[in-house]
Amino acid sequence: MPSADALAAHPDSLALLDPGVLTHATTDPHALTYRPGTLALNAAQTAIRAGAHLMLNTRAAPHPGGLVTAERLTVTNTHQIVTHETHTLRARHVILATGADAPTHAEQHLGIHTRHARAYQQTPHLNAPSTPTSPTLHHAGLTLTPQHGAYTLHPAIHHRDPHGYTPTGGHLTGVPTGLRRETLEDLVGLMDALPILATPALHLGRSLSDIPGSWIALPHGHPHHPPTHEPLDDHTTLLLGGPHADTLGPHTAQTLAQQLAQHLAGT
Repeated sequence: MPSADALAAHPDSLALLDPGVLTHATTDPHALTYRPGTLALNAAQTAIRAGAHLMLNTRAAPHPGGLVTAERLTVTNTHQIVTHETHTLRARHVILATGADAPTHAEQHLGIHTRHARAYQQTPHLNAPSTPTSPTLHHAGLTLTPQHGAYTLHPAIHHRDPHGYTPTGGHLTGVPTGLRRETLEDLVGLMDALPILATPALHLGRSLSDIPGSWIALPHGHPHHPPTHEPLDDHTTLLLGGPHADTLGPHTAQTLAQQLAQHLAGT
């Protein structure tokens, strides 16, 4: 429903944008909220208490038949990475949940080609004050997440990146910046609605390494497809979160866990 006072209780957020752009905004005081990082940490701690073994600094590779090779890595004083120990594990079922690298792992180690893709998403920093109670804002594909007293921007993902693509920074009025060209164009187009983007509070960086970013999985190659899971063979299931992993991922993972529990109980 239209609500002109949706952010009346959050004056710090009103300083970021033109309230006129919130033509269909409202707040739900009864909505449940959570932080994905905290949720993942609690899930990992619960799994460990239930008997799961956690191996840090480990590189794992799946193999047909429910086999997984785990190589424990060690960093020497000269920052060289060496293999400390190798384990071959066998499981009744393996869930391949390695994010944007999962389709590549399925192809390289299992010989199974999937239709999934990936895209490189940068997360620029916005030096505008936020508090632990500041809401997450979303407008025209751009998400502003309060984090560490400021905001992290999550730009929209428009398309998949081709295999082998190396992200590069763009130019703004001839000045090199660390943001990709399509991200720059999106932010420039949003400056009227979000005037804060047109100030020095937005950190563009001088090179790509100045702007945090990561490869994001795209289930079925589409940036708006929800998280999904699918069997790769009789012993392996692929679990992909993608851009909606924070909001819809836990439900997808729980659904997969329930299906596997029923299947394994019957075998």
